[in-house]
Amino acid sequence: MIRVVCCYCWKQVKTLPSEFDEISRGVCDRCLPLMVRELGQPMQNYLDELKAPVLVVQDNARVISANAAARKLLSR
Repeated sequence: MIRVVCCYCWKQVKTLPSEFDEISRGVCDRCLPLMVRELGQPMQNYLDELKAPVLVVQDNARVISANAAARKLLSR
């Protein structure tokens, strides 16, 4: 099982089925505004600075955003 925990408050956000016991980091809905304020820039600008491809997805796995590296990788 993969436990997704908030990187700010350590609240468990959700669990996902997996063969391995792992912890993944995310941000809960309550802490998201705090993270955006601390960034001091729009979220898209922050994501585009990351070198690794990043996809932002909803609970149903629908992609709602991607950083520049992911868009390049996916040719979009």
